[in-house]
Amino acid sequence: TRSKSSDIGPQSLADLSAPSPTSRMKPQLSLAPFETISVVLLDDYNSADFLGRDKQFLFSAAWSMMKHLGLLERFSIPAEALRAYLHQLHFLYERTANPYHNFTHAITVMHGVYWMLRKTRVVSLFDDVAILAVVFAALVHDVDHRGKTNNFEVKKMSDLGLLYNNKSVLENHHCATAFTLLLEDSRNIFKCLHPQEFLKMRELTIEFILTTDLACHFSHHKKLKASIEKHSLSNFGISSSQERFVLLAGLLLHAADISVPTRPVEQSQIWAAKVRQEFINQFDEEVKLGLPITPYFKDLKNWASSCANEISFISNIAKPLYEDLNALLQGDLAVPLKNLELNLQNWIDLLEKEREREKVQSSQS
Repeated sequence: TRSKSSDIGPQSLADLSAPSPTSRMKPQLSLAPFETISVVLLDDYNSADFLGRDKQFLFSAAWSMMKHLGLLERFSIPAEALRAYLHQLHFLYERTANPYHNFTHAITVMHGVYWMLRKTRVVSLFDDVAILAVVFAALVHDVDHRGKTNNFEVKKMSDLGLLYNNKSVLENHHCATAFTLLLEDSRNIFKCLHPQEFLKMRELTIEFILTTDLACHFSHHKKLKASIEKHSLSNFGISSSQERFVLLAGLLLHAADISVPTRPVEQSQIWAAKVRQEFINQFDEEVKLGLPITPYFKDLKNWASSCANEISFISNIAKPLYEDLNALLQGDLAVPLKNLELNLQNWIDLLEKEREREKVQSSQS
């Protein structure tokens, strides 16, 4: 039986590392071996599609991305530990049955980061530990997500809202959960890291995941734009400026996290429907609990409102960030940006079509 949302919280963090085989937190471990997913497939942004894939494929995709980036060998990551970690991670991503914030989303975001490291010049700014940190951050960035926004957790005064004092509530929880899982030796994928490497990796991972808080989007983006005006790409390297590097790398993860509009139109439509359903679920819960409603969730059951919401998100959040990152990376994000333009136009067309339909319907009534 899947645990209820109310069972997930800071009081159970210690349980995540419990070695007891009968623990409700411990899923059945499959011994199926990893299968290598072709580097040709993973390096093709438009062909890599994780929707509808089974758990074993997703596990193999995570393993393959780490393999192709050289992380498994460089940091001697044991296959058995990675398999055990992925199983527990999958369990925690899936136990609340979120339409959007689930394990498939995690692997898709991980792929977005992987693709940028493989196919753009940004990789020259990273050292090995930083690559490990941003890839790991992508994998775990939403683990144990409750399917609600930070604002909901704050309004509800949930256990997480109280624990983290209303500050990046979910992001802090994702970080804490991801590292708590490592406390059991059988799941410690970083057991071979030098202590100083682990501490550096942990520090960077936390910084990167906290950057995914959408409430920080505009302030972080503003800082990036100011830095781009003053510095060339080489000045964003980890060996040049830790502050500029952390800002850029965190925003690369954030860009991957909001990459729904940059995927091919068919994929993007499916992901957008999943996001919309999760928002509708939250609105219904807000009404049920008598909480202040989230205004832009109110009319999402109306197709025209949903289309307008997508257009606003792409135009005001996703597109400006991707355009600035693309300028800094000298055009390397052309493929995602082309998809973004196609998706934006698709939503505009859908909105116009729906408004015409509403006009006809209104005239006939």
